[in-house]
Amino acid sequence: MRRDALTAVVLFAALAAPAFAQDAAPAIVLPEPVPVTLPSGSLVPVVTREELTSQRHRKGDLVTLEVGEDVVIDGHLAIAKGTPVVAELTLVEKKGLMGHAGKLEARTLYIELPSGPVRLSGELAAAGRSQTGLATAATALVSGFAFVITGKSAVIPAGTPLIAVLDRDITLR
Repeated sequence: MRRDALTAVVLFAALAAPAFAQDAAPAIVLPEPVPVTLPSGSLVPVVTREELTSQRHRKGDLVTLEVGEDVVIDGHLAIAKGTPVVAELTLVEKKGLMGHAGKLEARTLYIELPSGPVRLSGELAAAGRSQTGLATAATALVSGFAFVITGKSAVIPAGTPLIAVLDRDITLR
């Protein structure tokens, strides 16, 4: 009989332990994420991640930029600094003879958000320094010498800022 009573006490303690444990520790309730809406036309600060040059790149190349600083709406973080932004090189002209300077233009395409890509608008451009005046002067002095003189390549340094614009409203959590 004593053995049956001891078994009943142990069985009761084992079954009651989870109930006591639940009462002892309060449940942690996390707040629901607050949806934040960025309206169409919102400005997004963007910077280049790497140096872009007319010497190394080609028209149509896709390059990765990044959000340059946190985008905060009503005290809530909407887009974090460093979020990837994809851009396309729309014009690449290499430096040329007769002092022709290189040119480089790009346009932002979209931002990579956790909910998927969102279309952006924005442009970035650079031109190298022209040596046309020097080439013209050299031509007047010695015919044929002008073809040796070239302009400079266009360069957009890493960290160059630009402002992109959201093309549509987006709601983020």
